[in-house]
Amino acid sequence: MAKQKYEDMSIEELKQALKDAEKRSGYQYRKLPTGEDGAILLDPNNPHDREWYENDADYDL
Repeated sequence: MAKQKYEDMSIEELKQALKDAEKRSGYQYRKLPTGEDGAILLDPNNPHDREWYENDADYDL
């Protein structure tokens, strides 16, 4: 079976492709909380999230 292009996949097929990629990579992604409007809520005390708080000037925010 030929590989399907991502643009032609359904949402469910894309979710499965992502799960398969995660399994192959061995990397554990963390699930982030979201607000009512869908914005990702980062933790300013987490060093992995802190960069996003400290570089707003780089993105004209």
